[in-house]
Amino acid sequence: MNTVAPIVTIALATNIHRQGSPRGEAHMLSNPMFWDSNENQVGLLQTDRGMNYMLLDTSFTMVPLIRKADTTFTDFLLSDASAQKCKIAINGNFFGLGTGDKAKAHGRSVVAASDVEVQGQVVQAGKVIAGDSRPDSFWFGQLSLCGPGAAGCRFVGGKGDPPTDSRVVAAMGGLGPLIVEDLPYGVGNKYKPGAPAGTAEPDEGEPSQIAKRYLIQRNNKTFIKQNDHSAETGKAVLAYCVERNRLLVGLQEDGTTPGMKISQLAYDLLNLGFDDAVFLDGSDSATLMVDGKMVVTPGGYKDHAIVVGMGFTR
Repeated sequence: MNTVAPIVTIALATNIHRQGSPRGEAHMLSNPMFWDSNENQVGLLQTDRGMNYMLLDTSFTMVPLIRKADTTFTDFLLSDASAQKCKIAINGNFFGLGTGDKAKAHGRSVVAASDVEVQGQVVQAGKVIAGDSRPDSFWFGQLSLCGPGAAGCRFVGGKGDPPTDSRVVAAMGGLGPLIVEDLPYGVGNKYKPGAPAGTAEPDEGEPSQIAKRYLIQRNNKTFIKQNDHSAETGKAVLAYCVERNRLLVGLQEDGTTPGMKISQLAYDLLNLGFDDAVFLDGSDSATLMVDGKMVVTPGGYKDHAIVVGMGFTR
């Protein structure tokens, strides 16, 4: 459990808006009273600096949503029985298209699901159901700790491909890291003082076992690439706090002002005590459905190409 103290740099709790847009009085995700204000707000869609977010507990089950038909991703979500049962659903991991399929999507023709390269494995009930191996990326999923089903489950993130054993309710790989096992990721390796004299502390790459003991931030190129985008760029995130037993599902629509940089979001989540947090495909791939209705639809040609979504139901 992360123990970094919250940073008190914002308005008093009396100005907090518990739903809808914050009107500028307070930033919920960087407010030290966040948990006091959200203890009983499970399943309520809220907004902070353009980030739509919802807190869930482990009574919710993580459900992969895989488009197979030749339809847009939006139409798939609006017609799929599993998607319609979800309290909230967002788009999934990164994907790739060949030159011909890019032209097809840009021409507003649906790209067949079989022609889309899903970059990262999607796992359900311990089995890979879509995607390829991305061992240098990160995963996020729901694990059963007390037998089958969602009861007694927790959410967790990790490095590499998602596990495929019987504990895995659902998981998704090919993601970018914000916080993994309490360790924040960012631009450059950073260390706390106290390492033995002569210990190499590289800014990039793999630190030695000794140096790792003093590591307080791990460099990551995927993070750096995403953080180079403007704050208004669309983004999708999943984050879990063990102590509070709360999952945060967040989605910022592409082009939102003011928006948040990935680095600011990571910093806020770390200070709130989230143990694991990842980002999914962003930009105009950002998609959000709540209670069977579209809140954010993917822009441009992405609606004609996205294959993977992730939903949460109970």
